[in-house]
Amino acid sequence: MKRQLELRREETQALHTKCDALESKLAELQAAVQYQNVKGEAEPARSSSSMQVTEGAHDEASNTTLEDVLRWAEEIK
Repeated sequence: MKRQLELRREETQALHTKCDALESKLAELQAAVQYQNVKGEAEPARSSSSMQVTEGAHDEASNTTLEDVLRWAEEIK
């Protein structure tokens, strides 16, 4: 019984860690989009391909895809 409780705590901690990573990635993506919007208003004839985020883009550090982040964002609305 104690071992099960310990396992659940470990699983919960892992979920919190992943959630924190997703929140961080979402904040980065929102900042990038906001930066693009501001930059786009200042320089409408110029677009930055380096700031574009594509569907299925992959974050190697946390194995989180853009699709995961968008799905998560929709869930918390």
